[in-house]
Amino acid sequence: MSLFINNKVEKTFFELSGVRRRWILILFLAGFLTLIVRALYLQGLNKNFLQEKATATSNRILSLAADRGKITDRHGNILALSTPVFSVNANPKIAKVKMTKEQRTQLEAILNLTSAEVDDKIFNSTRENVYLKRRVPPNDADQLKGLKIPGISFENDFQRFYPAGEVTANLVGFTSMENVGMEGIEKAQNRSLSGVAGRRKVLKDKLGRFVDDIDDIKLPQEGNDVTLSIDRRIQYLTYRELAKSIEEHKALAGSAVVI
Repeated sequence: MSLFINNKVEKTFFELSGVRRRWILILFLAGFLTLIVRALYLQGLNKNFLQEKATATSNRILSLAADRGKITDRHGNILALSTPVFSVNANPKIAKVKMTKEQRTQLEAILNLTSAEVDDKIFNSTRENVYLKRRVPPNDADQLKGLKIPGISFENDFQRFYPAGEVTANLVGFTSMENVGMEGIEKAQNRSLSGVAGRRKVLKDKLGRFVDDIDDIKLPQEGNDVTLSIDRRIQYLTYRELAKSIEEHKALAGSAVVI
C-alpha cells in the first residue's frame, strides 16, 4: 500500500513538472519572438527615423566663416575690414537643466542680457539651438568659456569695421549681420569680398560639447581685397567742408565734385 501511494505521488510530481516546463518554454519562446519582432521593426520599418534622430543628436555640421576682404583707398588706407568676434549659442534642453544660478547670473552680466531675455531664449524655448548673442568680443567670449556652462557653445564670426565712418559711408556701404553686402561697394563687390565659407563636421556629447572631428575639415577661403580710386584724405577734407557749408546755409543736403 505504501509503495502504491509513493508511486502515485511521484507520477503526479513528474506530470506537474512537465506542465511547468512546457509553460516556461512557451513563455521563453514568446519573449524571444517579441524581441525578434521589435528588432525587425527598429532596424527595418523605423530605420530612417532612428538614423535621423541619432544624427540630429550627435553630429553637427558647422559653417566656418570666411574672412571678408578689405576695402582700401588708392594708397592702401583701410576703409573697411573684418575683426574676429564670436557668436554664442545655447542648447535650451541642456542649459535649462544643467546651468546653475551663479552661472546664469554671470552669463547675463557678460552678455548684457536681461533675465527676461534669458528666460525667452533658454527656459521658454522648444528649439534645439538658439543664438544667445552675436558679435561678442573675444575677451567676453573667453570669460564665458571659463564658466564651462553645459549647453553653451561658440562659433567664430567676423564683424565689419569702418575706420573712416560716415566720411566714406555713402560710397563704401555696409553689411548685414550675416556679413552680406547691403549697400555701396560692399553690395556691388559682395561676391569678390565674401570668399567661400568652410565646413567642419563634429561629434557632440549629450552636454553639447565638441568631442571630435568626424570628417576632414574644409578650410574657408578668404575674400579678395578691393582697392578704390579715391583718396581718403581728400574725401575727408571734402566731407568736412561740405558739412560746414550745409550747416552754414541751413541746407537739407549737399554734394561736391573734386577735380
